[in-house]
Amino acid sequence: MNTPKARKFLFTELQEGVRPHHLLSFYFAALITIGLAVLISVLQPFLLEAFLQIPRSEQGTVTGNAAVVAEIVILCLIGIWGAASDKVGRRLVYALGIAVVALAAALHPFVSEAAHLYMLRGLYAVGMAAATGMLATLAGDYVVKRDLGKANGLMGVCNAIGAALAATILVKLPVRLRDTYVASGMDAGEAATAAGWRTYLVVGGLALVCAVLLRLGLAPRDTAQTIERIPFSTRLKEGLAAGRRDRVTALSYVTAFVARADLAIAGLFIPLWCALYVQKNPSVILGASNYKCVDGSTGPCVDATGSTCTPGTEGCLLAEGAAEAAACMADGLCLSLAGMERAGLLIAMVGVGSLWAAPFIGILCDKISRVSAVAVGLGLNVVGYGLTFFVTDPFSTTMLFVAMTIGAGEVAGVISTQSLIQQQAPARSRGAVIGFFGFCGGLGILVNSFIGGKLFDAVAFNAPFVWLAGLNFLVVIACVVVRRGSTSEQDGELLSDDGPSADPRRSAAA
Repeated sequence: MNTPKARKFLFTELQEGVRPHHLLSFYFAALITIGLAVLISVLQPFLLEAFLQIPRSEQGTVTGNAAVVAEIVILCLIGIWGAASDKVGRRLVYALGIAVVALAAALHPFVSEAAHLYMLRGLYAVGMAAATGMLATLAGDYVVKRDLGKANGLMGVCNAIGAALAATILVKLPVRLRDTYVASGMDAGEAATAAGWRTYLVVGGLALVCAVLLRLGLAPRDTAQTIERIPFSTRLKEGLAAGRRDRVTALSYVTAFVARADLAIAGLFIPLWCALYVQKNPSVILGASNYKCVDGSTGPCVDATGSTCTPGTEGCLLAEGAAEAAACMADGLCLSLAGMERAGLLIAMVGVGSLWAAPFIGILCDKISRVSAVAVGLGLNVVGYGLTFFVTDPFSTTMLFVAMTIGAGEVAGVISTQSLIQQQAPARSRGAVIGFFGFCGGLGILVNSFIGGKLFDAVAFNAPFVWLAGLNFLVVIACVVVRRGSTSEQDGELLSDDGPSADPRRSAAA
């Protein structure tokens, strides 16, 4: 009997029954899932200003609380969605999750108070728990184990592209709509509100179309690999026991708490920082070339009151731009939209940093001790988030470099910590240990979102980032202590029962 020839596509060998268009649909899913998450996050400051009218002194707390609600829902439901996918299939659960996200997006303009926002974020989290859970599972369903690294790498690229598209293109939609409405004669405030309505409806519609495409494009149920579902109590007990037996495993739990928070905090508070900074410093919008009157301009130069002024001085504008700039500087919603555009650019730069750093940290994890690799990854976060201490203006060129460094640290922290736990988790309780690792990561998002919101309002706009720099620094020290205090045998002791991972080179370098 002839053995069927393995099907290869995009540098990976596919599981039996999986077709190339299934894998393409998976990468499309990776792109739109992260893109939707980024877009909802970047648009939120505009929602707080235009629809909820939350006092600016409380917007950090509200943002943090909304993230806490979402993370609690995700922690409660991700296992349930996983079990459901084993029964009804991944593609149905994935499509349903994106459809719920679409509904949540379309309902955003109907909120009128913070409690409504919390409920809506909970609904959004119901869908995102399904989507992210399936995203983490489908690679194993579609690609053979030896090629999972390549598949995960391509998935990471799609994640970064999705985030960049959302942050640089889709985020401009409310600005363009508002300009269109103003040009048609609508009042500026009404135009901003109408643009918000239309934007959220468009986002909801696009997400719904994507849900349909995933339902049609992902592989059917019979190609899914059944995964053992471990009760939460068992996962907690076995996970804690593994941490008590091995300090490297315990360290990995601590790194998850910090690394997952690193990944979330930038998306939460960079948009809000930009939105509130421009409210306090409206003159930053004069950086646009069509507003600034420089030496050598052919047109007359006037200030916002219409008086003649000297070219090159702050507030001195081209006559045809003065009225528009002055109106925007006096309009909170217009300023909020300007802040949102800037936040989109910064989030895109975070994605650029992630793109170039991902392959390097992946190679590093295979070249040196994975504890040392975690120290390097989280050390990048110390630098990236620590640099925000010296940034007062998120509209500055310096902040673009800082955002790239943050992105590099985020992806380095996630890849290195995941590599560490995959190395340490023993075969006899692998699911429980990795599950507890994920629980620690979710707990990190929950706790640090809450603390970050309070610090944002009470201390400074950059305080949540400085807080994370401090946490990362403490964990880097812990990595150094564990690495220096461990023998090769201690670092590799949990690998002895896990055949594929029991690599002599890795055990010696752990």
